[in-house]
Amino acid sequence: MSRGEGDRRTRIVRRLVGVYVLALIASGVVRAVQDPPPLRPYQSSVELPPVVGAAHVSGDPVRLAYADSGGGSPDVVLLHGSPVASSSLMEVHAALASRGFRVLTPDLPGFERSERDVPDYSILAHARYVLSWMDSLDVPDAHLVAYSMSGGVALHVSDLAPTRVRSIVMLSAIGVQELELTGDYWLNHAIHGLQLSALWLLREATPHFGWLDDAILGVPYARNFYDTDQRPLRDLLARYQGPMSIVHAEDDPLVPAPAAIEHARLVPQAELVMLQEGGHGMPFTAADTTAGRIAEFVGRVEAGLVPTRSDAGRDRIARASEPFDPASVPRPGTFTIALLILLIALATLVSEDLASIGAGLMAARGTLTFLEATAASLAGIVVGDVGLYLLGRWVGRPLVRLAPFRWVVSEARLRVGEKWFEERGIRAVLVSRFVPGTRLPTYVAAGILKAPFPRFMGYFLAAALLWTPTIVGASMLLGRKVLQYYDAFEAYALWVVLGLALLLFVGFRLA
Repeated sequence: MSRGEGDRRTRIVRRLVGVYVLALIASGVVRAVQDPPPLRPYQSSVELPPVVGAAHVSGDPVRLAYADSGGGSPDVVLLHGSPVASSSLMEVHAALASRGFRVLTPDLPGFERSERDVPDYSILAHARYVLSWMDSLDVPDAHLVAYSMSGGVALHVSDLAPTRVRSIVMLSAIGVQELELTGDYWLNHAIHGLQLSALWLLREATPHFGWLDDAILGVPYARNFYDTDQRPLRDLLARYQGPMSIVHAEDDPLVPAPAAIEHARLVPQAELVMLQEGGHGMPFTAADTTAGRIAEFVGRVEAGLVPTRSDAGRDRIARASEPFDPASVPRPGTFTIALLILLIALATLVSEDLASIGAGLMAARGTLTFLEATAASLAGIVVGDVGLYLLGRWVGRPLVRLAPFRWVVSEARLRVGEKWFEERGIRAVLVSRFVPGTRLPTYVAAGILKAPFPRFMGYFLAAALLWTPTIVGASMLLGRKVLQYYDAFEAYALWVVLGLALLLFVGFRLA
């Protein structure tokens, strides 16, 4: 490429970057002056003090939007899941109201028409908001119907104020940590952290003029899962004294059926209704049938025909007192495995080696198989590194002169990559896979120097197929050795796992 051609490309790239920056600034201004979304025609709202954990804190009041069917008795509070909000439950809301109940259905803070920006999005904070909202409406107690994520909200409400919960209906509801996603809090927390980081970056780095602020899979949804700790829910289930109905589908891909079975074991007075089909969306796909089940159960509770814990049979009480058997945890379902594979692949775009080490540690725990962990790492590596080659080939040196690309691929590092090609030819692609610090500039240099793509792919795949299974397999084997002592260091699990990952990372670099 001639110097004149290179300068022309540099000017074009600079202009495109300038347009992007101006659009981002304009988007930020528009978002800053936008009014909050208006209430739906059937909604009212209250102002509540902000919450962190289970406590009110000082700060701007939090708007909570809700639907109230008005007359009727008793009071039924219908709690939505995540990322959906109250609008997804309005058919059940109407069907219950038509059966004579007063139905109250809120948008929990962070969702739809309620305040989006709150200090804590966890299920514990939501529970405190629910109680404060009930206070504002002079609702002394209510039957709680909890869908999906709100299973945890209802359990926290019952723990904070047991006399205010007349019964709980768990609809496809979350509960014990061991049967949520990977089953491990710290691993789940890391996954939710990756999801939150990606959605935050998408929201803040995209000139969307407010559109992404209302996205259903937005930052508030991700914060809800990131801020939530499900570990206490096992004890809350074991302590719950009142009537409970658990309604779940055997083919639920998001909250596995064994979770409902374990919840029913921990709550010996609970009625368990396992449906052969219906997935995770029974309130949407069978709203009237779902409302009928709720109404029938609440009616029996009001008539005193549903047992409490003190009425439970001896056999069920004995089973509830048995310790949890980790061997009973089923392998994650297809949806969870696919999600993990996608997240590992995305993580390789940040650090290929660390993502591969993390995949190996998941395999050590049994969350993924060795083949799944290797395939996930390899898929991300292929996409990322081929992208580097194409970036160099199509855009070339002008792009790497601009921030932020020049921070990652400096001119000096690029010259190292070109020198490798002069000395070793296309074989440099193979060698750079095993030499720290040369991989990225070498692949970009391969594109700039227009190395033949078929030969590039041949050497690149040969190197990746040698390196990726090695790093995943070694991490898996060492991880198994460490995880044998998991019970001894569970309280420090995050730091142990991070330390192990760092040790592996440095070890592979030194090797």
